[in-house]
Amino acid sequence: MIRFYILIFYLVLSTFLIGQGQIRHMQYNLTLYGNPFGCDESTNNTTEKDVALSQIIAYAQPNILCVNELRDQNIWANRILNNVLNAEGNLWSRADLSAQFTNSSIVNGFFYREDLFSLHDQDVVSQSLSGDALIRPIDLYTLFFDTPELLSGDTLFFTCIVAHLSAGDEVERSAQTAALMARLDELGAGNYIFSGDLNIDSALEEAFQNLVSPQNEDIALIDPVPLPNQWNNNPAVAQYHTQSTRFSDTNSGCFSGGGLDDRFDITLISPSIQEGTAGLQYIAGSYEVLGQNGNDYNQELQVFMNGVVPDGIALALYEMSDHLPVLTEYSSDILSGLVTSNTLPFDVFIDQDGRIQISLHNSGPYEVQILDLSGRQILLEAFNGIAFQTSIGPLSSGLYVMRVTGNGQQAVKKLMR
Repeated sequence: MIRFYILIFYLVLSTFLIGQGQIRHMQYNLTLYGNPFGCDESTNNTTEKDVALSQIIAYAQPNILCVNELRDQNIWANRILNNVLNAEGNLWSRADLSAQFTNSSIVNGFFYREDLFSLHDQDVVSQSLSGDALIRPIDLYTLFFDTPELLSGDTLFFTCIVAHLSAGDEVERSAQTAALMARLDELGAGNYIFSGDLNIDSALEEAFQNLVSPQNEDIALIDPVPLPNQWNNNPAVAQYHTQSTRFSDTNSGCFSGGGLDDRFDITLISPSIQEGTAGLQYIAGSYEVLGQNGNDYNQELQVFMNGVVPDGIALALYEMSDHLPVLTEYSSDILSGLVTSNTLPFDVFIDQDGRIQISLHNSGPYEVQILDLSGRQILLEAFNGIAFQTSIGPLSSGLYVMRVTGNGQQAVKKLMR
């Protein structure tokens, strides 16, 4: 059985966003994906949701997708990964679900473009400050950029935090965010993108104040858009209302109604990202509620003649969820290194005994190098021709980086054991 899976690292990027040195983050409540809580295929058809989500993803072009209300079984996360994100390729990967930390049947999900990022680690905040189990844990996922400089141990780390706060318990919401900020206080200042369905009506609620006004100002999260403190039922905030896309309850109660009058879905950023002092910067003005035209206050989402998205996308948003997704964009100088590094295509195979075979399209003098993420060199050999074979022996589990250079060209691939 082959124990190495070769993840082809094409650094000639496929989206215009990366070509412009940007990444796009999407936060989306999927409305009971996988049908917990008594919903079923007749009231919340998963195949129809997959079609709608595919349209939305193709239009919005995110590189990172954070979701709420994903059923707590791998089959549903894998369904999104395989049927939606990787339906026409294998660019996306996902983090593990943290279902073991909760009794809830819905959890958060995290998906990312593996040709751009690698998952360094993931963490979960599952207990309140008093040690009680949180009804809905908060998940932390730390990514790093896959760049040519990765070979020398140089990259950029950032952490995406995904939360789904309690819908009906203000005290529980406060306990959730207080526990998160205590964890961030332990971790220290860093590049943090926080997003989720917060179920909060006002910026003055304690749960939100925990996030934006903690005792340690270095970890205070920032709302990228200046808004009045009162969000619920406030037409001045209409452009940022995310729930509900329906005027009244539909689908036998699986989709909530009430019209677009709540700013439940929110993305916040750390000071370093706001100011761009640690390699990653929020692009001012990029905060967008997809499909929200600002004219549907207390009404259902305008599907025909929406004005800000094509009617087909507006319809997909309506069919997919009773929430609208939130998009934000970020820039980094490190992204410029992702544009021109893969000019030498090669194929590689590694068997379970560590024998490595490389095949190139053209003959010539080449050098092959393999390093681990600490920068330790595992292999460095030169060869001539179009094929190379050697043995590197057994390696511990983890991520390794291979580079082949020759004739003024190079290519990089990731090796995952």
